[in-house]
Amino acid sequence: MPITILLVDDHQLFRKGLRLLLEEEADMRVVGEAGDGREAIERVRELSPDVVVMDISMPDLNGIEATQQILSDSPDTKVVALSIHAGKRYVRDMLSAGAAGYILKDSVPEEMINGIRKVMGNEVYLSSVITGVVVSELLEGGIAKRYSEAPDQWAADELADILRTKLHRPPVDQNHVRRPHLLERLDQHLSRPLTLVSAPAGYGKSSLISCWLESCDMPGAWVSLVENDNDLRTFTAYFIAAVETIFSGACRNTQALLDATVLPPMAAIATSLLNELELIEQPFILVLDDYHHIQDESVRELLSELLHHPPQAMHLVLIGRRDPALPISGLRAQVLGSDLRHQALGAQPGNRQGGITSANQNQVHGLRRVMQQFAEQFVHGFILDMVKIIQDQNKGLLNQFQFVEQAGG
Repeated sequence: MPITILLVDDHQLFRKGLRLLLEEEADMRVVGEAGDGREAIERVRELSPDVVVMDISMPDLNGIEATQQILSDSPDTKVVALSIHAGKRYVRDMLSAGAAGYILKDSVPEEMINGIRKVMGNEVYLSSVITGVVVSELLEGGIAKRYSEAPDQWAADELADILRTKLHRPPVDQNHVRRPHLLERLDQHLSRPLTLVSAPAGYGKSSLISCWLESCDMPGAWVSLVENDNDLRTFTAYFIAAVETIFSGACRNTQALLDATVLPPMAAIATSLLNELELIEQPFILVLDDYHHIQDESVRELLSELLHHPPQAMHLVLIGRRDPALPISGLRAQVLGSDLRHQALGAQPGNRQGGITSANQNQVHGLRRVMQQFAEQFVHGFILDMVKIIQDQNKGLLNQFQFVEQAGG
């Protein structure tokens, strides 16, 4: 069944052009038109359309009042505002009246078709410019008021779903072998926004960075990422939670965006996060460990935005088993400081054989002896078990043979 649409606008020529546009779509059918809000209410009662495309500024009865009345009479109808107005008051009043979408007239035809289909799928559709208006209104309104009235409760509520143990920096083992040349290299590039540590498992990536944070004068925050963090809302929530282990309440506006039922576009989240991070004056380090788990395109776009417009106080460290899917080559000259791969992590000064120094040779030989003894014991035990199984099987056959022999005798 096609989507049935009622067009409401006080300019007949505009309605005609819009009708021609929509009727080119196989899944859409314009069932009627109206020139003002009062006529729109009557036509909705008569035609019961799926979607009403509603202008705001009209004679007799404007689109905001008409929308309120239409949704009161027919709550299943979807209203999409189509207006030249992008001001906060118009957007706020139209969405408060119940509109499921808000599209600017200069965005037609690009956004109109997609917007109608989105609202029919029970989604909210906003022009990109209107998204920024809604975000601004949201941050200036009730959420900010809620924080100002009860900041401690707000923080407790918003972090309730965060697994706090993932924000702990891994402890440095007492037997950890410090690598001063790598620590010095990390220190030298702190003025750059990004450090990349990329190597397969077993190269001591996390231990190295944890040791560096332990000796660094700059405060550090840590997130150990897992596969379940591979979406924009969850990833950003952990990103914020880590930052707020150092700077409490620093990203409350961005957290408010994450708490919305309909997640705002990535661009709006990135803008809010960048603005709040830029307000932090004290330099700090943020480590994203096991970043190789992150494959979501929107998360990659968010991180790319942070690296293209890096906050002055933040030094970001990405640790992973492979290079992140980011425009590292394009960013290298501008933001990339230390770039530690498996060659650097495995090599030691004066030792071209790899990452094992002479001080570790005895430990390695001892480990090899233990492994060899374990293997010998395992094989020996396995052979004894097999012999016992064979003996038990042969004993069963022998008993069966003796039974048959006695019965035959």
